Amino acid sequence: MIEVNNVVKKYGEKTAVDGLNFVVQPGVVTGFLGPNGAGKSTTMRMVIGLDAPTSGSVVVNGCRYDKHSAPLQEVGALLEAKSIHPGRSAFNHLNAPALTHGIARRRVQEVIELAGLQSIARKRAGAFSLGMGQRLGIASGLTNSEIATRLLLSESTIKTHVSKVLAKIGARDRVHAVIIAYEAGLVRPDQTR
Repeated sequence: MIEVNNVVKKYGEKTAVDGLNFVVQPGVVTGFLGPNGAGKSTTMRMVIGLDAPTSGSVVVNGCRYDKHSAPLQEVGALLEAKSIHPGRSAFNHLNAPALTHGIARRRVQEVIELAGLQSIARKRAGAFSLGMGQRLGIASGLTNSEIATRLLLSESTIKTHVSKVLAKIGARDRVHAVIIAYEAGLVRPDQTR
């Protein structure tokens, strides 16, 4: 479960998030909607410990993300779809964090297949199209979903192939997701809570 309790985030005099409260329940895809500048990305950064709230609390599975002994086993996150080293292969991009977090190599192979990356798994990521880069980004977030059941995705990852990948893995691994979006049409009402 992800719990955001009365969170405020300020950058100097600018308030990016003001008194935000929500709970993401297990087994539910949660749409997080709002216009540019509403604090969606900032909130997700606070969930995974990249930013700290000015006040309030963010709890993932009972404690702050950075207090977990293996945080990548708690939440898979994809905040920027093309956050990849251009010289690494897709396989190595996924395998490096897997090695350091006790995630099996077979899981890396499974996610490559789920994301439809088999034909490019050994190619350098810098030459990937935007769509393939997004698939690799999604695969990065999903690599630990065998263990973690929470996944954060940004709008740039919400494409048809993403929905298919999430449907495959969600049904099998019981993953629930938080999806931030800028337009209500990007997340169907029956998918949100």
